[in-house]
Amino acid sequence: MASAPAVKSAYAYGEIRARIADGRLEPGMRLRLRELGAELGLSEMPVREALRMLQRDGMVEIQDHRGATVTEISLAEVLDHVSTRMWLEALAMEQSAPRLDAAAIATAEAAFATLEAAVAVGDSAAFSAANRHFHEALESAASPALVDLIGAQWDRAWVARRQRSLFGEEPGRMERAQAEHRVLLDAAIAHDGAGARDAMVLHREATIRTWADLQERWRVAHDAAPVDA
Repeated sequence: MASAPAVKSAYAYGEIRARIADGRLEPGMRLRLRELGAELGLSEMPVREALRMLQRDGMVEIQDHRGATVTEISLAEVLDHVSTRMWLEALAMEQSAPRLDAAAIATAEAAFATLEAAVAVGDSAAFSAANRHFHEALESAASPALVDLIGAQWDRAWVARRQRSLFGEEPGRMERAQAEHRVLLDAAIAHDGAGARDAMVLHREATIRTWADLQERWRVAHDAAPVDA
């Protein structure tokens, strides 16, 4: 059985991680032990340990003169995480598609329907959220280690979600991505590992190509970068 301090640290870790991921704690924000402890009903010790765990995840920076802050992610780092994640997802799709059960496929189909609804009304924020759920459902039967690696890449890019979204900047990308998602879903339903892998590689190439087409315009007109694919 886990010790009480370990349980408290794990609770603090989960809570702070969720707040970073959903934007309540923004990049560059100071993370003060006393304030976080009071909010979570904990002493400073488990909060300090949680911040160290988040530092290992790359979501928090701890410096002697500043204390802990939410990691600020550069354009190059965001693109690197997304590119790496999508290569990992190609491998995950190859592993997962032959093993998916009916429940996982139903979850993916429900996420796909949510994506369709978001496209219909041009809701890029809803599309971004459903996009992650869709991919996670399709990849859920891959090896746990691989699933964890992909999740970490999602989370590290998700820290920057208040920057500009690819789907928001290029709404037509939602429709094209959804067509690519259809191919992924069909391969998963057919339990076709090789087909699912190849579809994910093409999905990645199309995403990176869209970024390349927009980068020069963003370089001139914007300071922010897309964070979701």
